[in-house]
Amino acid sequence: MKTKSGTFPSAGIIVGLAVCPFTLLPAIEPPPDNSKPPAALLGAEQAERGSAATLPFLGLSTASVPEMVADHLGISGDSGVMIRTVCPDSPSEKAGLSVNDIILSVDGTQVGDPDEFSERIGAHKAGDTLELGLIRKGKPDTAKVTLTERPAELNAH
Repeated sequence: MKTKSGTFPSAGIIVGLAVCPFTLLPAIEPPPDNSKPPAALLGAEQAERGSAATLPFLGLSTASVPEMVADHLGISGDSGVMIRTVCPDSPSEKAGLSVNDIILSVDGTQVGDPDEFSERIGAHKAGDTLELGLIRKGKPDTAKVTLTERPAELNAH
């Protein structure tokens, strides 16, 4: 790798620039002509349930509960998920869920992290009504939410 240095006379700042020759970068190989389409790569469980359009949709995104928040609320750091966003007109919004609510359980079964939460939701189907155990504004609460089908505009193309 070649390096060039220089000084800006008016500011007296030394600047180092790394020059990467493009000829050393590996080429990205296209997939072979016999590669399977993405739908063929779906797991057997999803294939049994049908296309992505029939997957259950809750309409929110989650993150792990920050350690400081968990300590403040007196919950285990690996207990629950924090809501980061709620989609407009989604089942979550209709159920009254809000950003920063902490979901502790789905139908009485504790969730520990966002992946586990997604698995619990994915085990259901559109039309199922779930009871979520949560902490809202520092106090225990529950919310009933009815899953819908994932909107087509949210599916990967």
